[in-house]
Formats: sequence, structure tokens, C-alpha cells
Amino acid sequence: MEHRWNARSPISARVELRTPGGRCLSGRTRNVSPYGMYVETEAASLQPQAFVTVTLRGAQLPPATLPALVVHRDRGGLGLMFADYDRDVMESLETVCACATG
Repeated sequence: MEHRWNARSPISARVELRTPGGRCLSGRTRNVSPYGMYVETEAASLQPQAFVTVTLRGAQLPPATLPALVVHRDRGGLGLMFADYDRDVMESLETVCACATG
């Protein structure tokens, strides 16, 4: 069952995840929306409800660092929901996502 209020766009970009304990993990986005993303990473050991800080580093994404919550995990990676609303970043992501799908 789909619970999202917005569409995801297939965007592949580098990201960095940092846990509250200081662990730094790298990954690649599979899809992105203004409110979250799926990150392909070997860090699938992070449990749902874990907080991470996501640093967007890909050329297709606006440079930003956002807090996020792990909402699900599977063998391939993590589904993240952004935990804070940064209007400028969200508007930039909306533009990037619109360009990727249109």
C-alpha cells in the first residue's frame, strides 16, 4: 500500500549519512521526493525509527544537510523521511524532481 502524498523521482546522486553516534555511511539515491528518499547503501543495518543526518552531494541535488528518519529498510538500502522542513531545500528538491520526471 502506498502511503506517500507526493511522487518520487528516479534520481541517482551521492549522499552521506551520519548517525547520532558519529558513524558515517555513503550511499546513492534511487529516488527522491521533497520529503524523503530511498538510499542504496550497505548501511541497511540501521533500524526503522533511527535518526540520521543526510548530506546531499550529487550534482543533481541542491547542496544541503537534512535530518531524516529511517522509515523502512531492505537488503538494498533505506527509505528515509526528512525530519525537518527547510523551505529553500524543499523547493529546490521539488524543482529537481519535476525536471527528472517531466
